[in-house]
Amino acid sequence: GLWPADIADPEAQDSRTEKAGAGGPEESHGRSEAGTLARQRTFLNQAAAQRPGMDCCAVLLGLENYLTVFSGSIKNVFFPVLGWTICFALLSTAGSYAMGLILAILLNNPHMKESKIYRAVLIVPWALPSTIAILAWQGLLNEQYGGINNLLHTIGIAWNVPWLTNPFWARVGLIIVNVWLGFPYMMNVCLGGLQAISGEYYEAAKMDGASKFQCFKSITLPMVTKLSIPLVISSFAAN
Repeated sequence: GLWPADIADPEAQDSRTEKAGAGGPEESHGRSEAGTLARQRTFLNQAAAQRPGMDCCAVLLGLENYLTVFSGSIKNVFFPVLGWTICFALLSTAGSYAMGLILAILLNNPHMKESKIYRAVLIVPWALPSTIAILAWQGLLNEQYGGINNLLHTIGIAWNVPWLTNPFWARVGLIIVNVWLGFPYMMNVCLGGLQAISGEYYEAAKMDGASKFQCFKSITLPMVTKLSIPLVISSFAAN
């Protein structure tokens, strides 16, 4: 902060500084600290003098930084980047969770004997290092010879999607890759939540004549969401 007494009487400040600096060689450290304090006081006093509309006891610069972001020249860059970051996090988290939940419901079927094999296969994207997976996707998304465009050609779409050159399609490709990297984690989270639901709820719903969709809407989705919401929030923060 500032010292109003020093502003009113600069000579008093100088005299105190000289007294603090007086002494023998053993007080060199004290003189250095006194000189540093004096320089700090002078700098803050000059800053306060240049801002007559502000209190001399405080110089608040943090608010001006926020005003610069929201109303200055940087806003033309800041807001588009902020909007894309939020959309990327929302779509990546929602896509990963939806895909993981669907696969978890399918794999939780007790009549599926090969469920353990499918779990081992579907967990591969989570086990692979991200660098290797991203390099593989870079080849798959190539506009000329990538596997994604070749797959689209086989189903009748002759247009080469510019995944790596067009800004819009590049963002779509980023979300696809991030969903692919994140769905195994969400699948494991949802599998844990599904196995924690007691089968008595479904038996009671069947006795009342509820359909499978009604069971999913009234039992599965609320209970799995309640159990997995902390991990979904952490995943959103990471994205």
